[in-house]
Amino acid sequence: MRIKILIVSSLLLLAFSAVESYSIDWSNPDSQTIDQMFSGDSVSGPSLSQLAQASRAAPQKTESQVMIPMTATKPAVTNAAAESQTESTSVSGKWSLEIADSTFQSAALTLYQIDDAVFGKGALSEDNNTLTLTASGSVAGNKLNLDLVTLEKISLFRISMTVNGNSATGSYTAYSPLASPSTGTATGLRSMPAS
Repeated sequence: MRIKILIVSSLLLLAFSAVESYSIDWSNPDSQTIDQMFSGDSVSGPSLSQLAQASRAAPQKTESQVMIPMTATKPAVTNAAAESQTESTSVSGKWSLEIADSTFQSAALTLYQIDDAVFGKGALSEDNNTLTLTASGSVAGNKLNLDLVTLEKISLFRISMTVNGNSATGSYTAYSPLASPSTGTATGLRSMPAS
């Protein structure tokens, strides 16, 4: 039994000495490179401290030396952004519109406005007929863009006008499923502003 214990202890001592010969010398980190530490190689090469010293000796660019091209231009304000920054004209109220090209049509509308959104309803007089209208659009500054749709005889009047107080002038394009688009002038007069 003593012989077995001596043999086992000799093998353990041999194993510990073998492990120690391949282990990392933490008291001297310059003894091996990272690759050597992971692979277990004891091949000589530049030590960790030598690599660190070489890295420190190399010229380093400081933050002030790094050149980043920058333009010192002020961001351009687009027309849409400039218009949204200006306060929009109020277009709420009762309006009479005259739509003219080769024929003459008139419309009576009640428009409502919340922020830049415009909507409402009314009636269009055309060839001794009265057609129901719905209105939707937007206002930016003093520019009113309005779409009028007739319900009984499907057609669209896309109107763009400049509002000046209680009057408005501009142009329109009419669309119908049965005819080619037509264009003309549009004028408006507000008889009763919304309170």
